[in-house]
Amino acid sequence: MKECSGLNCKERLRLEIEALRCIFTEYSDEFILSDDFTSWIINKDECGSASEGSFTLRAKLDSRYFYSTQLFLKLTINTETHYDTGPIEFRVVSDEASVPFFLSDSQCSYIINEAKNAFVRDSECIYNQIIAAREATELIVKDLPPDNNYPCSNEHGGEVEEDDSDNHLSSDEELERDSKEGSIWSISNISNNGLHKTITWGMRACYSHHIRSKIKRKLICEWARELSLGGFCKIGYPGIIILEGPEECCLEYTRRLQRLRWKHFVVRGEIIDEISLIFNKEGKVDLDSMRKLPERMIELPPEQMKTLAKYCDELGIKDLFLTTMKIYSK
Repeated sequence: MKECSGLNCKERLRLEIEALRCIFTEYSDEFILSDDFTSWIINKDECGSASEGSFTLRAKLDSRYFYSTQLFLKLTINTETHYDTGPIEFRVVSDEASVPFFLSDSQCSYIINEAKNAFVRDSECIYNQIIAAREATELIVKDLPPDNNYPCSNEHGGEVEEDDSDNHLSSDEELERDSKEGSIWSISNISNNGLHKTITWGMRACYSHHIRSKIKRKLICEWARELSLGGFCKIGYPGIIILEGPEECCLEYTRRLQRLRWKHFVVRGEIIDEISLIFNKEGKVDLDSMRKLPERMIELPPEQMKTLAKYCDELGIKDLFLTTMKIYSK
């Protein structure tokens, strides 16, 4: 958003913070203003605040608890220069001031740098900076054990009801659990009572408005490897993912991708077949012998859309590729 006509920096900042307080659920400690910042927001008389100048706010980076604490991004904002410089100080904290002992300096710096990089001069982008910091945090804490003695909060600010069944795990816990199950997940459902079996084999063509985020690009490749999937990912505008593997894994893979934050993401094409397979002497399935696409996810640069189209044509899946452009064969 560019500068609003007739509004100075302080007026714009008040409006931006008030909008953020509506977006985030302050009563669940998701977005916390310092007391003097709250007073400044409420006080419309700009000359009436004794603490005019710089204020702090904290935004929750993850709904889970780690070692009995939660993570926050603490921003210090100058009311005079904010839209020229952005926040004047960034800190990753576990409460109002403490640095989380379980994160290294380099990990905290990574989160902070991602937030800084989301700043656009003369724009209302505190929200984008918080989201960038959250995405960076998600990548860093994925291997940390969450503290199950504390309930997670859902996106609306309420507590997630506790239940003994796996169906009631939070989204982050599900992703953590699924990533640990890895490539054997699809094979574990196949009985090894004989040599010749069939498996439901899937292919997908996914379209995204763009694929730029380093975190998304990393997850696209990591999750494909974990779920025994292979194919191509063309980054940039638009983002295209062509993949294949066990149908159960294709479903799980696209489910995970759809739970990330996208401007636009959709599965536009699919092929599902029953394919014969052979177990080796160790009782494992040779999935790679059934593939048309590469056995791992190959990332292609933004300018190689024609290269991807050529690959798909040569592999006999041109019609699947064309679905990404909303061209469907009869």
